[in-house]
Amino acid sequence: MTEAKRVFLTGASAGIGLAVARSLCAAGCEVWGTARSVARLPGDLANFHPVALDFNGGGAWRDAFRAAQAEAGGRFDVLVNNAGGGWFGPGAEIPPGELRAQFETLALGPVELMGLALPGMRAAPGGTIINVTSLAARLPLPYGAAYSAAKAALSVFTAALQMEETAPRPPGRHTVRFVDVQPGDIRTGFNRAMRFWAGLDQPGNELATSSVRRSLAASDRSLAGAPPPEEVAETVRSIVTWEGHRPLVACGNVWQALGGPLAYRFLPRRLLLWIIRKNCGL
Repeated sequence: MTEAKRVFLTGASAGIGLAVARSLCAAGCEVWGTARSVARLPGDLANFHPVALDFNGGGAWRDAFRAAQAEAGGRFDVLVNNAGGGWFGPGAEIPPGELRAQFETLALGPVELMGLALPGMRAAPGGTIINVTSLAARLPLPYGAAYSAAKAALSVFTAALQMEETAPRPPGRHTVRFVDVQPGDIRTGFNRAMRFWAGLDQPGNELATSSVRRSLAASDRSLAGAPPPEEVAETVRSIVTWEGHRPLVACGNVWQALGGPLAYRFLPRRLLLWIIRKNCGL
């Protein structure tokens, strides 16, 4: 990089987001990183600016972004939408509040945040927006229907913006890069931080809960052997520092980063879903 890039990063307190914050700060970026509480954010990083932001906490998050953007000189060079969270259980039984919260955190909030960041990027010499979605956007997870659907929504929205950005532009409006980063399983505390279906604790519900518990156990095993979050952080860092990156980047182990997308593209849907079910212990 020829100059320090100003980066706004959501979900910077743990897992992938924390690894991205450390990597970008080490690369010389100025990073404004968010969490629901600033007490959870790292205090040992040079060039790191803590921001309290909660997509599920009403409209205050918009003011938090505007304040950070003003502190950054009126614009960000890079926006990384990474904030996440999950609810695990039968898709048809997700409480309406949990469903809304999933889409607000994983899709609606990030989309609105892009709208707030874009004017500054387009008025200056462009910028980069990186949306950390998930391989689940293409290979949906049983008992993670809302998570998979919200990630798919953000992924498709990103693809549409990539096409729109190539359309003729008014004089003086600079081009913004949109990159969809799709991690597979990554070794983080994601499962421990999830919220769960209340039916798991209901007596006499063993038949309904057995497949849910098997799927959760399979997910835990997969995460235990998955690549560390630093692998995704390195991908994000390379996108920020290199202008020629692909618009869709999968990362994770070989099966998920390479085999998963190929299976999605070429296998019949019935066979693809059978493979996912077996991989999830069903």
